[in-house]
Amino acid sequence: MLGGQTVLVSDTATLPVPEPIELPLSVVPDWDARVTRANRLMRLIDRHLDYEAYGRCLLESEELTPMALCSEQRVSLLTDVRAIVT
Repeated sequence: MLGGQTVLVSDTATLPVPEPIELPLSVVPDWDARVTRANRLMRLIDRHLDYEAYGRCLLESEELTPMALCSEQRVSLLTDVRAIVT
């Protein structure tokens, strides 16, 4: 349908024409707020890992991951993450 009209393809078949879509598409209404929260969360995790890596005197080629943290450090990290997420 073109503005409510049907387009005639041949004498025996008609195809509806789709309605136009407004662009740009609204994907996530609060996108900026989500990006800000994600950036704060990543900064927090990076700081935790940097602090622990500094204390362990890792080589430059080594990177510390959350899985390498002990239980107490993981709980501390998750507590801080939970404070930011909520």
